[in-house]
Amino acid sequence: MLRNKKGASAVESAVALPVVVFLIVAIIYLAFYVNTHVVVNHAARVGAREYGVHGDRDRAIELIEGELSVAGLSGEPVILIEDQDDAVRVVIHYVRHVPAPAMLNTAGNFDVTGHAVYRRDKQ
Repeated sequence: MLRNKKGASAVESAVALPVVVFLIVAIIYLAFYVNTHVVVNHAARVGAREYGVHGDRDRAIELIEGELSVAGLSGEPVILIEDQDDAVRVVIHYVRHVPAPAMLNTAGNFDVTGHAVYRRDKQ
């Protein structure tokens, strides 16, 4: 009887282990995505505020790129700064490449878009 219990436990482990590993990898990928999303949105807010207050587009782009690089995001983001009458709108599109384990048979590319609007006071 003891022998059957050992075999059953091995089968249960063989069934449960891939599911547990998959869930752990999925949680790690979700953490990468959320981190990237937060950083890109923060960079958009910083750029919108800089351009809205000082009106310096080059400095706003420099600050956006600096925020992304400080967070460890390398690559070329697409940065759009729109100057409207009473607001500044900044859109950042960033693609983050995250290498995937061989078991997933794919590489992870996260397309993240961050938006920010800075409203100017009417005087």
